[in-house]
Amino acid sequence: MLFIENIEKEFCSPLFKKRVVALSNINLVISEGEITGLLGHNGAGKTTLLRIICNLIFPSKGQVRYETKQICPVCSSEIVRFISIVLSDNKNLYWHLSADENIDYLASLKGLNKNHLKDKRNELYELVGLKGKEKKLVQEFSSGMKQKLALVLALISEPEILILDEPLFSLDYKTSKNITDYLRNYANKFNRIVIIASHQLDFIEGICDRIAVLKQGKLIYFDAIDSMYNKTLDLPSDYFELKIDKKTVMACVLDEMKNKQDIFNVDLTDDKSIIIKLSSSPLALMGALKTLEKEHGVVTDISQRKTCLNDFYRVLHDDINI
Repeated sequence: MLFIENIEKEFCSPLFKKRVVALSNINLVISEGEITGLLGHNGAGKTTLLRIICNLIFPSKGQVRYETKQICPVCSSEIVRFISIVLSDNKNLYWHLSADENIDYLASLKGLNKNHLKDKRNELYELVGLKGKEKKLVQEFSSGMKQKLALVLALISEPEILILDEPLFSLDYKTSKNITDYLRNYANKFNRIVIIASHQLDFIEGICDRIAVLKQGKLIYFDAIDSMYNKTLDLPSDYFELKIDKKTVMACVLDEMKNKQDIFNVDLTDDKSIIIKLSSSPLALMGALKTLEKEHGVVTDISQRKTCLNDFYRVLHDDINI
């Protein structure tokens, strides 16, 4: 298990001559065989936390342990043998080397078996679609090809702890699906710890067993993804959604509808439509439609939806009042 204990991180800002708190009292316990999603707005502290776990930067306070071994803060290169990370800026690549040379260099650092390396290299090249590009210099790669190679480098040693910051960045649909399937199998089959930070909520919901949510450097939620709807926020599991032409509905009518028990959200979309979310009861739907018909409101779409991670995340960050 991975224990993240009382982690705090402060940075000194020379511009404003003050200390900036990036992380505050972060405590997590992450199990083998599970994929944990790390969520948060830009600047929430996700990348800082990932760098601390990998011992790339030291925390101002606290520690990270893997089983009984402290892995941060430590002045040792030993952890490179059992932990791998993909950063969103491809900083684990050497651009003046070829794909094969990048792998060979990493293999020398991690002490990988050459026979195993050959088979694993071919398997991963096939997985991400880099077959035939092995001798090409990384500086000649597109952004998507660089991301593919970064993933190959992270996976080739089959690390006990795998940390991915926006792993699907710049990837095409086929490669994204291949990586998603591979990671799911990798965590379960090899009983590995996988931590993924991403803004792609559909991806996180589809692949992760647990989610941790950071807000302004603080941990505001950590639990199994299956329990996020009935814990803390008591969100409905499914609901009706009505889309209405804003021009046809008066503000006083919307205010009246907001106060009805079956309606839990009235929201304005970017395209100047009104979205009304109400309980999945057919009676509630008929009542809302009758009210809108009476006031000459034009309903442009009716759909039945299930509550998803996107709904939960937005409520957690007070972006909407669902």
